[in-house]
Order: sequence, then C-alpha cells, then structure tokens
Amino acid sequence: MSKTGRLKVCGNTALPQGIIHMNPNDGFDLGLMTTSYEVDLVLGADVDPTDSANTDAAAATLYLKNEIRNGEVHVSFQDIKRLSNVETAWVYRVDDSSDRPKLVVTGKQN
Repeated sequence: MSKTGRLKVCGNTALPQGIIHMNPNDGFDLGLMTTSYEVDLVLGADVDPTDSANTDAAAATLYLKNEIRNGEVHVSFQDIKRLSNVETAWVYRVDDSSDRPKLVVTGKQN
C-alpha cells in the first residue's frame, strides 16, 4: 500500500462527481506516472485504508495535472460532502496488483 503526504482538499465547482485532480508529484507517491487513470474510488472521512476491501468503491477518473499545486487534491463538491468536509486528507493506493488502481481518499491517517 502506498500513500501521499497530507493533502489540502479543494472543492471545485467545475468538476463532476467522480473526477479527481492531483499534482503529478503526489501521483508519483502512489506509483502513478501518466496523465490519467480509471480508478476504483473510496471516499470517506473515517475510512480505514487497511480495511477498505469491504468498502464499496465507485468508478472514477484521476487526472494528474501540473496546474494543481503540489499538496492539493481537487474534487467535486458532491465528493467533498462524502468526505464530511475534511480540510486535509491522504490518498492511499490499496490495490497495486490491478490495472485499475483502487484509491482511498480519507481524513484518517494510517
């Protein structure tokens, strides 16, 4: 399992639900190095990344963009509600064996 450092969560009105933007440097921490990925996404303020196998994941798309500041993750306002309005979060890559990575965005550090 790999994870980012603590990221500032930014709501973006231009993003539809299920779209996430991060800086490529933060994506590198997860072993992600191309510009976009189809991912299985788990969002929640208190989700335990080590126990996320039992948590339902939604299909989403992650874009790594240089326009996003290092240390920020941009999500839709609908997704911010699912994160219970946390100000900072960590992104975990919990399934390294799949072509479709499973990412957990949570306010809980593990």
